[in-house]
Amino acid sequence: MSQFPYFADPYHFSYLLDETQPCDCCGAEAVFDASLFSGIAEIDAICADCLAAGKLKALDIETNEPQFSDNITARDTIRYCTPKLPSWQGIFWPCIDGEYPRFERIASQADFDDIDDFKCSFSAATLAVTDINHLWQWMSDTPIDSIAEGGDISVYLFSLNGRKHCLWDAN
Repeated sequence: MSQFPYFADPYHFSYLLDETQPCDCCGAEAVFDASLFSGIAEIDAICADCLAAGKLKALDIETNEPQFSDNITARDTIRYCTPKLPSWQGIFWPCIDGEYPRFERIASQADFDDIDDFKCSFSAATLAVTDINHLWQWMSDTPIDSIAEGGDISVYLFSLNGRKHCLWDAN
């Protein structure tokens, strides 16, 4: 299993430091930018091992805000042990039928069979308030390989039990 079970590719789709620096938890080489994390304490950098081990919990620092689930272990894993979503706004990590999906990437049209496949990846609540056709047109038609290639409008692709689930936001 991956070091980060809820985040497929953190080294391309999470916030990384421009240059490595010492981890504020253990002193090892850190790559994750912790300055965007929320909490009472503040740190600038964290290494993958400390993040995955949940060292942020003792500092009361959260990387993500998951929607509610009775699965406290999974909820805390996303909150304290998972790299930060590359979102423009503060968005909740989705919970679908009591389970948390895995964040795959910032999506492009290439991640979907067609616009109908894209539409099926959104909740009914999102479809009710979003012009999905317009959103589709704004998306890149070529794969997005890193957070740096994301645009002013981002679609976040999650997966759970073989199904795609999406959220979106704009800067």
